[in-house]
Amino acid sequence: MHPVHTQKEANKVLEGGVFYPTGHIVAAFEDEASATKAQECLVREHWPEDHVVYVDPAAMEREAEENLGEASFLSAGASVPARQKQLELAREGCHFLLIFAPDEEDQERAMQLLDGLAVRYAVKYHRLIIENLVKDIDSSAHREAARSP
Repeated sequence: MHPVHTQKEANKVLEGGVFYPTGHIVAAFEDEASATKAQECLVREHWPEDHVVYVDPAAMEREAEENLGEASFLSAGASVPARQKQLELAREGCHFLLIFAPDEEDQERAMQLLDGLAVRYAVKYHRLIIENLVKDIDSSAHREAARSP
């Protein structure tokens, strides 16, 4: 599986018409500085640069709106609520990272690297489920963790 290079490219991997980038973590941060700090931390710790994609609030909002507008009756499960939460956070001004973490080891390493950073929201897109990862991150620097998707 190849990493997602843009959010638009991730939208090609859909579940019933809804964004579903299997093997990726979508993380939201309060501001650009926090997202950039997280991205730099991952890259500094040998995460390939093209496996960590920054998405600004306007791009996330635009893509999520478009994507949700194209959702079909086949869109079951957590994909629509997760995308709606991403849209809500984008409208609040959150900045995002799409992190390619295809296996359990990559996911655990990413969570360790994000631990202590101001993460408001984090989910991992597995083959059949979307896992809430906020519980695995000590984001005490940010007291207002996002609700589960």
